[in-house]
Amino acid sequence: MTIVAILLGVIVIFAGAAPETYNIKNFAPTNLGAFLSPIDTNPALYAIATSIDIVTLWMLFVMGMGIAIVAGVKRSSGYIAAFGWYAIIALFGAGVAAIMG
Repeated sequence: MTIVAILLGVIVIFAGAAPETYNIKNFAPTNLGAFLSPIDTNPALYAIATSIDIVTLWMLFVMGMGIAIVAGVKRSSGYIAAFGWYAIIALFGAGVAAIMG
């Protein structure tokens, strides 16, 4: 969780989110999973949709630039490193969600 996502979640709570539709695992509507039902959706699809988050994508973009500057390589190589590792971790989480059910 990032501080930005937590602040957005607090704003959603104070804006008057309905308690029956509030999801503690996905409280800020910054990803695709916020618009899907966690009960009716396939767990692997829900995990992938939840990992496509605008805040996380921005963090990865900035991290890719930082990796490129520190490593002294092209920015595209930094982006490949940051987004590549994130894709591997997100797919691993979707696989675990598919196995667990």
